[in-house]
Amino acid sequence: YDLNQRLDNDVLLKDVHTVIMYAGVQDVLDEYEKSTATDLSTFTHLYSSIIEKLVSRNVRVIIGLPAPLLKAEFSEHMLSNMAQYNEAIKLICEEYNLTLVDFERLRLETLGSTAGDRNHPEFSVNRAIGITLWKIFKDLK
Repeated sequence: YDLNQRLDNDVLLKDVHTVIMYAGVQDVLDEYEKSTATDLSTFTHLYSSIIEKLVSRNVRVIIGLPAPLLKAEFSEHMLSNMAQYNEAIKLICEEYNLTLVDFERLRLETLGSTAGDRNHPEFSVNRAIGITLWKIFKDLK
């Protein structure tokens, strides 16, 4: 919700050509921490509205899926909710043909690979995410 409120002043008035959004982890977590979560329908509507404004101004949008990257305990219910929000973002990305970075998939693939640093798995995950983002960023014009 706050991103939608800040969009005009913080983004559109600055005449940017690329926006990178890390989508809605807080929208899911606030349900458990503050009881102020954005419901899935509102979340989807707000993100679609934001993206529509950006795309209509020829702004390239890159979205990272919500993912439990922090060292925290997530219940099955929280992870299930996160999956629903992820699916909503995936559908929006398909609809608008946006670049999507699935941080949770990268995390799981990295932790499951033998190439990871078993003593410092967060380093391997951060490295995999950094490499993926660099591949996207280096081609931005």
